[in-house]
Amino acid sequence: VRLSEAEIGIQGWVYPNVKADCFIAMSPEEDEPAQVEEAYLSFLSLRPGLNAYVGRKHVAFGRANLLHNHSWPYVRPPLALRNLVAEESLAGDGVEASYVIPTPTGYFAQLDAGAWTGEGPGEASDLPDIMAGPGAGFADRFYTTRLWASHSPSEHSEVELGGSCAWGAGPGAALEGDGRVQLTGVDLSFRHFGEGTQRTLLRAEHLWRRERVDGSASTSRGYYVLGSYRPDKYSSWAALYDWSAFPQAPEAHESALSLIYTRQFSEQYYLRLQVAHGDRPGDGAYDEAWLQWVWGVGPHTHNLE
Repeated sequence: VRLSEAEIGIQGWVYPNVKADCFIAMSPEEDEPAQVEEAYLSFLSLRPGLNAYVGRKHVAFGRANLLHNHSWPYVRPPLALRNLVAEESLAGDGVEASYVIPTPTGYFAQLDAGAWTGEGPGEASDLPDIMAGPGAGFADRFYTTRLWASHSPSEHSEVELGGSCAWGAGPGAALEGDGRVQLTGVDLSFRHFGEGTQRTLLRAEHLWRRERVDGSASTSRGYYVLGSYRPDKYSSWAALYDWSAFPQAPEAHESALSLIYTRQFSEQYYLRLQVAHGDRPGDGAYDEAWLQWVWGVGPHTHNLE
């Protein structure tokens, strides 16, 4: 039994259409007693459909990167996200613009673009004896774009499609002079809204990490498929299959099948059980289980599912 993380959110309006958000995270396993996970200003409605963000924040890459870990639909991140993007979430200091593209009725489209510094090597894995990928590993400056769109084919369903790209200097840039890393991802989601609070979610995401050092390039990929069903507002069941290669060992990969049950006592208090059967380098077949207990108080207004 261990405390994984505690987080404090400080939020408020500092000017008309300007909102401040700061999230301070503390972990007993980190060397630093506290760190600023996010701290940024949101400039809303600069023009019709146009918002801007300045500061340190989770970048718009992939379907789940904007979410903090207590808003995930699983206990641990899918292997592809952990190994190819970041241990928790890809973040940086910089600026981002978000524009809602005018579309016909029944459709939605949004374009996000940002320039960042300071992502560094990312957080160390909390499983030090298990092979994990380096994540994006941007050395300093990197850039992101994401285009996503949705359509409601019926009153009770929605389909969402997104594409993301991030690129910048990689971990070999300082030594080799030409180290570059590029992340590319596509994601597809389908939601069905049943009677009352019944919800069905199907989601898949495929990622590629391409690294170029000293004139040669290597590509690693990974993906996951998630299916979730919520029969009522108190409980949900999900199945997750994920597969990922390792950039530092292209011939190796890990895969796992997980079953997930969540008991939601309130909007800010839940228990989640995830059991997994998988295969990883060095260990072969394995079975694992996690029981996660999450609680919060106050108007913690994150980007929620």
